[in-house]
Amino acid sequence: MLKHVQNQKNKSLKIGGGILLVIAFFFFYRNYCPIEHILGYPCPGCNMTTALYYLVQGKIDTALYFHPLVIILVITVGIEGILYWKYRNFSNRYSKIVLTIFLVLLIGVYIYRMISVYPNYPMKYYPDNYIEKIKSLFI
Repeated sequence: MLKHVQNQKNKSLKIGGGILLVIAFFFFYRNYCPIEHILGYPCPGCNMTTALYYLVQGKIDTALYFHPLVIILVITVGIEGILYWKYRNFSNRYSKIVLTIFLVLLIGVYIYRMISVYPNYPMKYYPDNYIEKIKSLFI
């Protein structure tokens, strides 16, 4: 039993450390999407920060324009916080269900936006990406 609890703690610490690394990466990368800057294409979470910015200001229409799942993200983070407080880890059954639902929605909305919005704003192509820079070295 004690070993199981220790494994759960280690797993939660690894997840928390991973989240902190991602946050640090985005902090040092400033407000640019690293996937967009590497590949040139928007990622499923592109414009989420901008959407959160407008949501905090109370501009819900603008927030939903930048990313339709911004309100669902806030709800998901709240639910995950409550579940973590209750179970003391992110690997409980309910957290997995909530995160799976959110990821399915995120991928679904991304596919829809890539079909209906791309390459128009806000789902734009970033032509000054690293792949294009690397290609230009060889061509």
